[in-house]
Amino acid sequence: MKRVLFVAVCKIFLLILVLSPLAHAEKYNPMHYEIAWQAMHVIDVMQTLEIQDHEHLEEVHMRKVLGRNPDDDNVYAWGIAGAIAHYYLMKWIDENTNYGKALRHIEIGYKFGTISNNHSIGLRVSF
Repeated sequence: MKRVLFVAVCKIFLLILVLSPLAHAEKYNPMHYEIAWQAMHVIDVMQTLEIQDHEHLEEVHMRKVLGRNPDDDNVYAWGIAGAIAHYYLMKWIDENTNYGKALRHIEIGYKFGTISNNHSIGLRVSF
């Protein structure tokens, strides 16, 4: 039941956060980048939840935190904690440094690579 509810919330989250603000990106706005990263993070979390359904796959990048075959509760905790920590850390970096935009580009590229790699090994997210 938790997984069904989580997937439904993720669908709504993605539609609202990705489609509306990014359509108005005329100049650098840190929030637009944050929304894009958060949307990709939700996809990454959903893909990580799928590891349990594939006996031949195991978590690689977050193995020390989540374990080889993470259970749903650990994945939810990692997803929520990561999203909150990312938001506040990047907010601080944008307010106190000059390299927030470059860092956000790198992060989005890395997150996209992670999602693409997950997809290529069979971890799918269906809506």
